[in-house]
Amino acid sequence: MTEELITQEQYDVVVDVLQKHYDKLWEMTHRNMNSESGLGVMDDIRFEQMEQLQEAIDMWKARNE
Repeated sequence: MTEELITQEQYDVVVDVLQKHYDKLWEMTHRNMNSESGLGVMDDIRFEQMEQLQEAIDMWKARNE
């Protein structure tokens, strides 16, 4: 997530939590991409979970617009 100046009115706890989970999954996958063992089955699962998290973030933001 890019560093942005977020006012209290713009802060959304749901988006924040979902984004933190997305970022954690990305960190884990990125580490594997840079390792000698490469990507595996667990990375496929993480990619699927990341997609689901992004969909949830998008739906939540659309709901609140």
